Amino acid sequence: MKKVLFPGSFDPITYGHMDVIDQALKVFDKVIVCVMVNSSKKNYTFSLEERVELIKELYKDEPKVEVIYTDKKISATNMAIKNGATSIIKGLRNVTDFAYEFEQAKLNFEISDSKINTIAFFASPSKTVIASSTIKELYSLNIDISPYAPKLVIDALSKKIRRETDED
Repeated sequence: MKKVLFPGSFDPITYGHMDVIDQALKVFDKVIVCVMVNSSKKNYTFSLEERVELIKELYKDEPKVEVIYTDKKISATNMAIKNGATSIIKGLRNVTDFAYEFEQAKLNFEISDSKINTIAFFASPSKTVIASSTIKELYSLNIDISPYAPKLVIDALSKKIRRETDED
């Protein structure tokens, strides 16, 4: 069975993330979505458990998707090895993503003693502008984010983020 790990903070999951998962499902037998803590991000909108539950709910009918998490400082390569994945997948939206992920892929390969490859999927053209931080900002400005995130996520955001009003 070919397993791949898709690591990220997923705060929250977007149609961009889902695009990467959908592409990976065509190539791999199992996609392990690994919700991780990014040490450079200090203020998450959703708790680790909430992020995991959102993803599990979205993929409850897809047996090829497994959702795991870690709140420990552990590399994505070690999570991949620990869970029997031979590769890590990443989504690329633009040149900036490519430059960053290229360096990460090189490091992942080196620190895993060549056990873990990184595979990149290009975002579908309609998904290149989607970032979790962007949809949260748009939502707070009372802008429709339905093209960027599923209703489940929008409903969850409504409980977390105060929206601007004309009276503010």
